[in-house]
Amino acid sequence: MSGPVSPEVQHDSIAQWVEQNQDVADEIFESVNLALHQILPGSEYHSRYANAQELGLAIVIARDDNLDFNPLYERHGELDRDAFDNLAYRKDNRIEGDEGSEKAWAWKEGDEKTFGGKITDTARKMGRFATMAVSKVFHLSHDDEKLSSHEADGPEVAEGEVGFAGARRLGGNTLIATSGLWDVHDHIVSAVFSYALQHSMKYGGETDDTSRNIAISEMLQEQFDNVQDIILQMGRTAESFSGEEVSWLIHEIDHHYLENLESTAA
Repeated sequence: MSGPVSPEVQHDSIAQWVEQNQDVADEIFESVNLALHQILPGSEYHSRYANAQELGLAIVIARDDNLDFNPLYERHGELDRDAFDNLAYRKDNRIEGDEGSEKAWAWKEGDEKTFGGKITDTARKMGRFATMAVSKVFHLSHDDEKLSSHEADGPEVAEGEVGFAGARRLGGNTLIATSGLWDVHDHIVSAVFSYALQHSMKYGGETDDTSRNIAISEMLQEQFDNVQDIILQMGRTAESFSGEEVSWLIHEIDHHYLENLESTAA
C-alpha cells in the first residue's frame, strides 16, 4: 500500500502498535466494512447474506498479557472507557437510530444461552457483535497453545466467553477477533485486518483511501472465493458444516491461503 519506513521505532506487538495508531486502524476498519457490504449482501456464500442489506461488524484487538478482567461480566454499572482499558482496540459499525443497522445488530432468541446464561447491561450497551468479539478474545486468551477461538466439539460458553471462530492469536501476544458474519468469514476478516495492520507497521506512510479499499476488497473476495470453492467441490453448503468440519475448513484455508497472505506482511 506504500513505501518502506525507517525502523527506528520498535513495537513489542501488533496490539501495542494499534494502541498508538488508532486512526490507522479506524481507516482499515472502514475499508473492511465497505468491502464486506460490497461483497456479501445477496451473495451465495451463506444463506445469512441472501436478504441482508446491512451487515453487523465488530473487531477487537487485545494484548494477551493485559486481559486481567472481563469487562462484560466482572465490572458492572455504566459503560465507560475505563471498563475497556485492557482492550487495545474496539470498533464496530453500529449506528444507533439507523433502521438497517439496528436490524442487523438486533439480539436474537437464544443469545442469553450463547453468552453463558445472561446478557449484562454492559453487553447490551456494547451491542450483540461487539459482545461476541470480546467474548471470543477472552475465550482464546485462556490457552496459549490455541491459534483460533473455534471449538470443534461445539462452541464452549461461559459468562463473557464463547468458542466460535473469529478470534486469532497473532505474533507478539496479540489477539484479534471479528464478529458479525458466518464465523469462518469472521476468521478470514481477522486475518485480512491483521495483514493490513502489519503492512502499515512495516511500510508506514499514508495510503490513499481508494488504493486501500481496492486492495482489501480484493483480498477478502479472493479468500471468500477460496472457501466457496472448497465447499462446492465437496457438494456441500456452508450451512451444512458441523463444528468439526468448520475446524477442518479453517485449517485448510489457514494452511493453503491465509498462511501465504500473512507471511507477506512479516
